[in-house]
Amino acid sequence: MAKSKTSGKTAPKRTAAKKKSDKTARAPRTSRGMARADRLWALGIEPDLDALDDRMKHYFEVCRDKLGLLPNVLRAHAFKPARLANFVNTYNELMLGDSPLSTLEREMIAVAVSSVNKCFYCLVAHGAAVRALSGDPVLGEAIAH
Repeated sequence: MAKSKTSGKTAPKRTAAKKKSDKTARAPRTSRGMARADRLWALGIEPDLDALDDRMKHYFEVCRDKLGLLPNVLRAHAFKPARLANFVNTYNELMLGDSPLSTLEREMIAVAVSSVNKCFYCLVAHGAAVRALSGDPVLGEAIAH
């Protein structure tokens, strides 16, 4: 420990910032630095999708067929099957359940909420849904701003 020049008290010695741990692997990158489409999962860990119950396995297959991929939010929740079921049930009730709101109106609300929450992941996902449902390529952007 080094002594302070002004007070004469011992102060903790400063050390260089620690390097980030290599435990979390980065997603493979293209030559331009973009994440490769075949591996968009940044964490170096994988959930055991085979351990899911048949209902969730079917739900994941439907997502892959409909979207062409399995959203990372579902993969992240797959580590805790009860949490995954709660997420899926809540999402399905809010976005697909009986409501006077159309699916487009619900997605528009999701874009606004995602914007306020500054959640880029949700903003991109719900913005894409707004574009697809409305046929308007800028509506989601207009709502977000």
